[in-house]
Amino acid sequence: MEAAGIIFDDSPHYVDHLAPFCALRNWPLIVCEPSIAALCHAFYPNLKVVETSLFDVQSLPPMVVSCSTKAALNDAFPWLNGSYKMAWLPHGQSDKGFKTPYFEALSKEDLLLIYGRRMADVLHQKNVLIPTETVGNFRLQYFRTHTQFYEKLLNKTFGKERFLLYAPTWEDAERNGSFWEAIPYLTKEMPSHVKLAIKPHPNTLHQFAPQIERCKGLAPDKIFFIEEFPPIYPLLSRVDAYIGDRSSIGYDFLSYKKPLFFINPHPIDPQSDPSGWLMQCGIQIRAQQLPRLLQSFNLFKDSKEHADAREKLNSYAFS
Repeated sequence: MEAAGIIFDDSPHYVDHLAPFCALRNWPLIVCEPSIAALCHAFYPNLKVVETSLFDVQSLPPMVVSCSTKAALNDAFPWLNGSYKMAWLPHGQSDKGFKTPYFEALSKEDLLLIYGRRMADVLHQKNVLIPTETVGNFRLQYFRTHTQFYEKLLNKTFGKERFLLYAPTWEDAERNGSFWEAIPYLTKEMPSHVKLAIKPHPNTLHQFAPQIERCKGLAPDKIFFIEEFPPIYPLLSRVDAYIGDRSSIGYDFLSYKKPLFFINPHPIDPQSDPSGWLMQCGIQIRAQQLPRLLQSFNLFKDSKEHADAREKLNSYAFS
């Protein structure tokens, strides 16, 4: 085995990045947690999964790709003495990381895999001078390669009805999340005719499992939570509009040329602040505006200005 992907811990938010990347390159994906292996088998056709335990890993191929840093891999496998080269794969394109030293932590990697010019420019601004390889929007490519598989899976899981999606990020060091601000309005004041999927970030699900269960119990019939469905592009193919914040899913949704709305905890000028560039492509709203927005969504007309901004930013981000 000359190269492989690896997920050494229980990080479900890495699956939809490493699984399609490895499948398209015909590389195996090494996983050390049974829950991660189960997701890989269930959701990613043509992926070779190598299941093992952390302490049974006695060697790694000369090149591994991971969403973790090389320092994290060295800590996980100290007995290997860093005897491999590592390519870092981002787990999503977003506007996060400008206000904290996120990208600076990549300064000791061997190779950075980037989506396109947007990420290249960010690394340059952060003075991270590491070799890069542009991989484009490989997750969309993988979805299109397996459309029939995912259509059957979507029908089985969600039925054939389309819906709106609220997919916020978690409450990170930059306080980018909107979930706890929005959820009272979504569970108490939702219009009865609106079908809305809520996909909390895996970190939110992990940290607040009891609270999430209570939110699910309070939600009206037309609202449903998505917890274990990692593939984003198939999910977005069923969505008529996206509601989020600074989650990377907003960038993923650019490919579908549909409206975006952003619950922004820190209102900014997206024209001048790179930590909010995606918000050029949609409308910033407050959480308390959600019920009225959803009530009248069928009457909402997308603007040419936002459509043009989405096309421009999508090209910049993924080419």
